[in-house]
Amino acid sequence: MSLPNAGRNIRALARSRRFDALLYFIFAVGVAAAPFMIATVLKLKLPSLVLYLGLPMAAFALLSARKQWQRADQADQGAQGEEDVERLLQKLPPEWITEFNHPMRRVGDIDIIVRSPRGRVWAIDVKSHRGTVRVQDGELYRKVAGQDRSFEKNFLTAVKKQAVLLRESQELRYVQPVICFSHAVCFLPEKVQGVQVVSADQLVNYLLSEG
Repeated sequence: MSLPNAGRNIRALARSRRFDALLYFIFAVGVAAAPFMIATVLKLKLPSLVLYLGLPMAAFALLSARKQWQRADQADQGAQGEEDVERLLQKLPPEWITEFNHPMRRVGDIDIIVRSPRGRVWAIDVKSHRGTVRVQDGELYRKVAGQDRSFEKNFLTAVKKQAVLLRESQELRYVQPVICFSHAVCFLPEKVQGVQVVSADQLVNYLLSEG
């Protein structure tokens, strides 16, 4: 059984970012065009400096619009990852319970919570990064185009905090933190700092073997 659909919160975030990008774009056009329109309508001969005064602000607004649009694309990619994992989790037996986008104070939300018939609970953080995930000195890295890159955040610390808060808020015996990479290759048989790290195609088999 599954509770509300995956990806809905981050899809809403993507829409919000696209709306902000459009506002920046409209502002940029308005700021750049306003002096010329005023001069034309009022038949004024304004100095060139005044006519082009709005261009720096317009350029800044266009850069902000582009950045917001890129952040919206990233959010949509993250939502797609959650939706892909949701489809995979439908392979679990019907007595298993999956919950998506569970709100949690101090961490926003937990992407996925899975409960087995035996009472085991997992807090799963879905990541849509690409490449090959590996571990070095207890930290996660990914190899992209032959180069090792660190992640922009400490995913291990974040998902462990989610698991602890879920356990405390629902008075559970234990919650296993899991990071699931929806688009990356991942072969990490050992837990990393107590966190199980899997790729999407490994997730269901892992849960069934542990549940």
